[in-house]
Amino acid sequence: DPDGNGKDDTYGIAIMKDLFNGCIGLEGFFAGYHSYPGIWLEMVIICRKLYAQKYEPGCFIDKDYSLNWYPDNDFHTMYIGEVIKVLVRED
Repeated sequence: DPDGNGKDDTYGIAIMKDLFNGCIGLEGFFAGYHSYPGIWLEMVIICRKLYAQKYEPGCFIDKDYSLNWYPDNDFHTMYIGEVIKVLVRED
């Protein structure tokens, strides 16, 4: 009971010292959260969120677009952001 709360709610993960070794590493753990540390991007853009609004069906000019792409009315949220920093991978 490492956190001392008297509950059986603490879990451990067995890993090798090389965290991404393909054997007993963290690849499976990260993949469970749709994160793949071995796949590196060429560029990352860091933004500050300024505005967010869910798409509204009545705002589509082409009504067929919303019917074709959102048949279940599961509309995305649109974001406007300010670019804070751009990180470019250097080999």
